[in-house]
Amino acid sequence: MICCASVVSFGGLIHRNFEDIESFEIIFFRSSALIFYMVCYLGIKYKKKFHQRVIGIGFKGLIASCIFGLAQVSYLIAFNFTSVANTTFTLCITPFVTAIIAYLFLKEIISTVTLITMLLATLGVIIMVTGGVASGAFIGIIFALITSISFATFAVILRSNRNLDMMPTLLVTGVITLIVGYILGSFESKISWRDIILCFVWGGFLQGFAHSLMIKATRLILSAEVTLFMLLEFTLGPLWVWVFIKEVPVFSTLLGGGIIISAVALLAAYEVRQSLTNNKVKK
Repeated sequence: MICCASVVSFGGLIHRNFEDIESFEIIFFRSSALIFYMVCYLGIKYKKKFHQRVIGIGFKGLIASCIFGLAQVSYLIAFNFTSVANTTFTLCITPFVTAIIAYLFLKEIISTVTLITMLLATLGVIIMVTGGVASGAFIGIIFALITSISFATFAVILRSNRNLDMMPTLLVTGVITLIVGYILGSFESKISWRDIILCFVWGGFLQGFAHSLMIKATRLILSAEVTLFMLLEFTLGPLWVWVFIKEVPVFSTLLGGGIIISAVALLAAYEVRQSLTNNKVKK
């Protein structure tokens, strides 16, 4: 999950480096890359059982794909109305939304260490929001909230079906968002190869590879913990934009982000220690 969040955090930086391409055109080309990656990945992994595995996700998998597709589209639209910092730190509520949904539908109980970590991360979110939301665009934040709720729901659905192989949901998500991008994109002006390549890096590596890791993680850790680790994405995103293209975040974003990173590091260290302890007990 740490690897996943770190890779995905470069999405905002890629978005800021586009030259002349509309949001739904980005979605179209990014989805094309995601589909290509997942067809190759699933084809190599499952071979002749490819179609069987895709159909095997069932109705719940289809719903999960639609919800994740909504998260992907609203995430991109949010960037168009507000800064990367405002978008990403609004998404910091995701673990808490996930915890509520997981408790209501899966009866997942949050451990004491995870609860302490979430409270520490909450402090970071409050600091970020207090200093940054006032300067952000309201519409962008609304789309970021839609992204947060959709992503949380997606994580809970994956967790509730951890006995099934839900990896093909990424392929279905790619098909859904490809259709959305094709219908709503204008494609009136010529799109540079630079923009297309950036879309393929975003769709293939950031979405395909990184989100594959996330789906694997949902089989091993709680829903709330999955999205808690994703706070790294929302914290690192503004930093990359700051470092590479000088979109300077306010001080509260840096301070709150530092607290969130510390909270996630605390949880990661605890999980590793517990894993090592359990392995020793088994031996």
